Amino acid sequence: MKFRVALVTVFIAGLAASLAVAAPTKTAKQQTETNTTAATTTTTSTTTGHARQKNCRHRFALVLEGKLVSVASDQLSFAVDVKRSNRHARLHRGQILTVQVDANTKIWRLGKEVTLGELTLGDRLVVQLRNCKKGTDPTTALLAARVVARPVPTEKACHHRSALVLEGTLVSIAPDRLSFTVDVKHSNRHARLHRGQILTVQVDANTKIWRLHKEVTLGDLTLGDRLVVQTRVCKKDFDPTAALVATRVMARPARPAPPTTTTGTITTTAS
Repeated sequence: MKFRVALVTVFIAGLAASLAVAAPTKTAKQQTETNTTAATTTTTSTTTGHARQKNCRHRFALVLEGKLVSVASDQLSFAVDVKRSNRHARLHRGQILTVQVDANTKIWRLGKEVTLGELTLGDRLVVQLRNCKKGTDPTTALLAARVVARPVPTEKACHHRSALVLEGTLVSIAPDRLSFTVDVKHSNRHARLHRGQILTVQVDANTKIWRLHKEVTLGDLTLGDRLVVQTRVCKKDFDPTAALVATRVMARPARPAPPTTTTGTITTTAS
């Protein structure tokens, strides 16, 4: 009995010793795994930090509006005369700025995507680009993300015009049927300088001529017709001596002369 108790005691002591020896080994393995995980986390965090700094997560948009001045011969940059901008690019207003382009730059003109070489000098540009908020050098050439170009609008002959209305009689018609003369009797206030004059008025393909409620040509009019001539002239730099181009002519036949009545004289002879 004592032998069995001693044997069990020795077995328990040996088991406890085995557990005691195995415990530090497991702890060291866990410690190694913990250190490896920490190192991986630190490396990942460091790499992510470098990536953020390189890609510049915190950026702002620069919008420039102006006129295309020149395009580089290598088609990799252009110069724009900046007239307006958003508040982030206000330092560039009034400057001729060099802007670079790359394969990611989108350039649009008249609703079509084009290349930089297809733009025309003088085009009106809206240039969009993005820049880092931190560590930005304002003297560094900028890289455009998007460029929208529009042609220069054709200058209109006259923006602010006034209507001249002349009333008078038709004096003559040119042989080429491109002009006529009218003896001006009345007019509106814009044409008051022409009252009492025999004025030459031109017609073109856009002139509408009406007589007795029918649209006619200039050759269908009759000398002596009463005319109402409407034309438009520029308010600025208007030359009152220049020939006018009629936009609308209303003609009516001349009034017939009043009939003359002859009163007979009855002579009575006294006998």
